[in-house]
This record gives sequence, structure tokens and C-alpha cells, in this order.
Amino acid sequence: MLKTTGSFLIAILVFQFLFIAPAFAQNLTDAAETAKIKTALTKRGTGEKAKIKIKLRDGREIKGWIAELNADDFVIADSKTKNQTKIFYNDVVKVKKSGLSLGAKLGIAALVVGAAAVIVIAVGVKNLDDNIFPN
Repeated sequence: MLKTTGSFLIAILVFQFLFIAPAFAQNLTDAAETAKIKTALTKRGTGEKAKIKIKLRDGREIKGWIAELNADDFVIADSKTKNQTKIFYNDVVKVKKSGLSLGAKLGIAALVVGAAAVIVIAVGVKNLDDNIFPN
């Protein structure tokens, strides 16, 4: 009887420890990251021109504009549906400006300039051939 009860108690304790989620306290790096995110959002301001794209700790990405900035949280409004989502600063991993990055804009400009140069050179070669070898 004692052996069965002891085995049953050990089985329950092992089973319980498998499903306990550890609780981690917020450390100093999390506090620094939260302050950095809060500063980045405050610098962008609020309103429809303050468009951002954020990545949350659970992996979701939310796009929209900053509707409100509060002490512990902020509100993002979806640009299309105008639905507002309240998000806590410590849930955010990354804040990006919505739209193309500077590198993407420079790449597009380089492609346009390169294509224009190829067209100018092709027209110049065609005109040069017509002048050297007239029909």
C-alpha cells in the first residue's frame, strides 16, 4: 500500500513539473530595450503620418500608424480598417518605419540610372553606325 501510494505521488509530481511554465523576471536588458522602443515611438510622434511596422514577442507583425502614446502602452490604428490595437511597450521586439528602406530606394534609383545609361548608349551606337555606314 505504501509503495503504491509513494509511486502514485511521485508520478503526480513528475507530471506536474512537466507542465509548469517558468516565470522570468524582467531583467535590466529588457528594461533598456523597452526604454529604447518607447523612445523610438515617441520620436515618431502620433498621427496618420507616423506609420510604423512592429514585431511582437509572439511573432506577429502589425502595421499601421501611432494613434496614442501612453506611459505603459501605445495604440496602433490600422491604415485600412481604422481598427485600433493597444500594445504594451514590453511586448514589442522591433520597430521599423513603414515603407521602403533607404537601401531599397537607393537600389531602385541605381536601376533607373543604369537603364537610362543603357538606352543612351544604345541610341548613341545606333546613330554612330548610321553615320559611319550610310545606306
